[in-house]
Amino acid sequence: MRRTAAWTGLGALFAQGLLVGGLAQAASPAGAPLRVQYLSGRAEVLGPGNVWRAASGTPAVPFGLRVGTGRARVTGSGGQVTGSVLLASASRLGVIGQEANLQEGNFLLDGPVAVHVRGLHAVMDRPGRARVDLRGNITRRVAVIAGSVRVALPGRVVTVNAGQGLDLASGAVTPFREDDPWYAAQFTGTGDATVQATRGTVRVVRGAESRSADRGETLDPGERLATGEGSWAEVGFTGGGGYLRLQSHSELSAIGAEGAGPGREVTLQLTRGSAWNVVPGGPSAPGGLQLRTPVVSTAARGAEFRVDAGGRVKMLGGDEAAPAGEPAPGSLAGTVPASRSLTLQLDPPPGPLRELSLSARSLPDARVTATVAGRRVTLTRQGDRFRMGRLTPPLPEGTYTVRVSAERAGQAATRWQTVVIDRTPPNLSALRAVRAGNVLTLTGTARDGGAGRVTLTARGGDSTFTRQVSGDFRLLLPAPAPGTPLRVTVRDEAGNESYADLP
Repeated sequence: MRRTAAWTGLGALFAQGLLVGGLAQAASPAGAPLRVQYLSGRAEVLGPGNVWRAASGTPAVPFGLRVGTGRARVTGSGGQVTGSVLLASASRLGVIGQEANLQEGNFLLDGPVAVHVRGLHAVMDRPGRARVDLRGNITRRVAVIAGSVRVALPGRVVTVNAGQGLDLASGAVTPFREDDPWYAAQFTGTGDATVQATRGTVRVVRGAESRSADRGETLDPGERLATGEGSWAEVGFTGGGGYLRLQSHSELSAIGAEGAGPGREVTLQLTRGSAWNVVPGGPSAPGGLQLRTPVVSTAARGAEFRVDAGGRVKMLGGDEAAPAGEPAPGSLAGTVPASRSLTLQLDPPPGPLRELSLSARSLPDARVTATVAGRRVTLTRQGDRFRMGRLTPPLPEGTYTVRVSAERAGQAATRWQTVVIDRTPPNLSALRAVRAGNVLTLTGTARDGGAGRVTLTARGGDSTFTRQVSGDFRLLLPAPAPGTPLRVTVRDEAGNESYADLP
């Protein structure tokens, strides 16, 4: 019945011709409409007449909402919307009745909540958490972190439980493991991240192993620091600049480290609970602890603030420095204005590769990283492009999905690219050359993993002939001078080669 109601509502919208500008302008029933609970950054609300207006405060959302740089949390008491929907940067939603219709971007659902996902009804009846990722036609997914969600696909209703993801295009349900919590806060500091003080139950977790945290212990990438009931832990950076106090029932993950020596940068991510962030001193204080969420990128001096895993920040005073990569107030440094929208474009790979290589375009002061097979690397800027250096050790052969992310001034952009690593040369067999007068008949078989065309090159003396072949081939070539050896080479798209010499 729920699926029928959802599709009936959509049919009524189309019949009334209310789909304007890509957002469903359904007239909201009486009662409380969707409303922005809090807003950080830039956002616009769609009003009557299909007019977008800048949002501020906690405006109602009768027809649609889109977020530029920042994020917004939407709640409502009408219909079944008793939970909330968090929108990431570059995300938008419309309204069907009094329920959000998620259209493009990244969303976090805190249940109980009912929404539409590009017109498909999704319901979380009980408290829980799920993410919805909609990026063009590449990523269309509902993934459940806690609880369960029922999604009305055409002709059937699918229940997605915690640890599962639903591909909206195929309807397939597969295991899901959170590896990109965009909604979580991140801290970056210089030097090593060390445990400076603890109280109660505090443990360091790496994979399936867990041990008590010792004072002075360094958190290495891949490790998590977790606190129990009534416990806390303080984490500082050896490069100075402040410390974090991880509250009880909280978890802090070391997700990356770059560089070496005093300038080494370590990034920590708050994946559960909350933490106090304290940066003592004035403008001359050494170091500088960076807090990065999808909407906040700040180096606070003489400040204390509390941040939770959902990214909500509460300042307790202090004076905020300019975000990383931007000039300080009054500075005339020649950087890109902070108001300029972050862009990220990937150059498609030419085909299979012997070694992983990536090329991207973004704003010159952005930080661009790539994550593949659990490894995260920073791309190097070369002119207006960012390029990936050689991975050591290299990736094994296979197909990989690479996540490329750009960050700048609180903005974030993510793209995905599939690459194939191939180091296996094509097979060349049953090669035979028969001369008849001035014609040479060359036959054989060339295969590249059972599929795909390869480039065949025959060299005899000063003559070279090139053809595209696949499987069994028979070529007629001008015959070289008698007694001239013939080398036949086959090369696949990745540049792997095999050859054979014929007398």
